Amino acid sequence: MRPRPEEFERLLRKLGVCQDEHLVIAGRAANVKLVGRDTRADSISRAIARDRSKLFVRARLVGHHERSQGHLDCRGMVVSSEAEIHSIPELDSEHAPRARLSHDVAVGPIDEEAIAYLITRGVDPDEATAILTRGFLEEHSEVFAS
Repeated sequence: MRPRPEEFERLLRKLGVCQDEHLVIAGRAANVKLVGRDTRADSISRAIARDRSKLFVRARLVGHHERSQGHLDCRGMVVSSEAEIHSIPELDSEHAPRARLSHDVAVGPIDEEAIAYLITRGVDPDEATAILTRGFLEEHSEVFAS
């Protein structure tokens, strides 16, 4: 069952988000339902927040079968001091008490030591940030390559 828009608006108000703020809503990064016997899923999501943006990233994994297995991997990078990321993983076992569902969630800043290292190698600071950002986003891209 999907949350109604008013529930999401209530969450935003609870978190203190005002209408005049810069707000980016990533919405639901994933909504995976494991319905059949022996179904498996690995869901990967990445988010980057900069300037005064606020990201609300939701991912949901639902086990409907006793032998279903799934994992959510949600990562966020905050690249400016006024940006925020709120990562909201949801794991639901619906009539499947033996479903194996897990998640990893991490939100943190861009690696300043890595930027400094690239700068010492002659890379422009903006380009260093771009390189690290691309690397963060492309970390698992080989999974989707055909």
